[in-house]
Amino acid sequence: MAVKGAELESELIDTVCERVRERLPSDQATPCEAFVRQYYQWVPPEDLADRNPLDLYGAAVAHWNLAQQRAPGEAKVRVYNPDFERHGWQSPHTVIEIVSDDMPFIVDSVTMDFTRKDYGIHLVIHPVMRIRRDDAGHIVEVLDPEAESDDAIPESILHAEVGREHDLDKLDELRRSIERVLDQVRAAVEDWQQMRERAQALTDELDQSPPAGTETATIDETKAFLTWLTDDNFTFLGYRDYELTADGDGDGDGAGALLKAIDGSGLGILRGSSNKPPKRLSPKAAAFGREPKILLLTKANSASTVHRPAYLDYIGVKRYDEEGRVIGERRFLGLYTTRAYKASARSIPIIRGKVEGVLQHAGFPPASHDRKALLEILESYPRDSLFQMETEELFNVSIGILGLGERQRLRCSCGEIRSTGSWSAWCAFRAIASTPRTGNAWGGSSSMPYTASRSTGTFS
Repeated sequence: MAVKGAELESELIDTVCERVRERLPSDQATPCEAFVRQYYQWVPPEDLADRNPLDLYGAAVAHWNLAQQRAPGEAKVRVYNPDFERHGWQSPHTVIEIVSDDMPFIVDSVTMDFTRKDYGIHLVIHPVMRIRRDDAGHIVEVLDPEAESDDAIPESILHAEVGREHDLDKLDELRRSIERVLDQVRAAVEDWQQMRERAQALTDELDQSPPAGTETATIDETKAFLTWLTDDNFTFLGYRDYELTADGDGDGDGAGALLKAIDGSGLGILRGSSNKPPKRLSPKAAAFGREPKILLLTKANSASTVHRPAYLDYIGVKRYDEEGRVIGERRFLGLYTTRAYKASARSIPIIRGKVEGVLQHAGFPPASHDRKALLEILESYPRDSLFQMETEELFNVSIGILGLGERQRLRCSCGEIRSTGSWSAWCAFRAIASTPRTGNAWGGSSSMPYTASRSTGTFS
């Protein structure tokens, strides 16, 4: 009779644990066996079925040895090519072992790093174990998942296997890169609450000291947006204060001004001093700074190394003097959350005003087919793009998509993002699926009215 996958997995783990009891000293065997059982507990049976029990034992014990001693807050990383003669087990892949405090985003961020470097991922094991250590950081006990203990902390145990890398320098480079990613994860997680509080404090600041000469409606919508961010709609990853100063070629509020990072203000991935010199503002950027908008919403020119492989969302909040002149910026970097992407465009501050502006500009009767179709287009548009687009551009794009009608056509356009000087391109494709039952699934469950994509960058 064929052995079921789960039964095979249990047999393999029992075999590995038996080897642990045979080979390790009695004072280590008990905690190591608990470590091994949790190590492989949630690995799919098919990922273990073809493995040699000796290699399973070797992989788990190698990770156990790495975890033996660790200081609070320390991340231990090992990258190597297991060889039976040197390590007592073998693998056709390059192996990465990590032991660290348990934190959000670890698996996402580390595997993103592999992908950026074009390493194929063959296996990821990631148990979170509650481990009790002595004052020197040595393992005393690996607790059962249900066990209660005030002096045990959850630790992230990550084992990954990627395509084999033979170049020793590249192996060392991969290890250093993973350590940098883990440092950024820790910085973002540790400073998340402070960054959130900064956003809340800006709302209070706008209440108490609204910028002179700015319309009340603009201030109110800005406050609503900052409050919306802190309601689990934005993953705060970095924050820093900047000051706007004159450089001798301008007046500090116009062309020739410099935007300089304020030392000690950085949080999250922007911790520490900035290694970039003050940035001279272009005439366009300076002109944008003088506009009565409090917010600058765009994409940063760097991709996130934490959580999600996307370009960072950039939220700039202008800082004003008593006369209402712009004298600096408070900058948040992060990523809009899934909740933000699922929310109705008509409920999101800043975006909702643009949506209403487009609907009013179009002038379609409230119950008309065209108005409903236009609203569907606006609701389907990526939220981060809606933040960046001006109402006029959004109107032109959405009416262009609406104009595709029932035809299977591709439409593309591009335009400059005034706040950054970069360019944005969008493409929309109207697709209609045919079905034998109706001949046309437009409006049915199998229809795909249109797909739209948008990207930003600098054209050289």
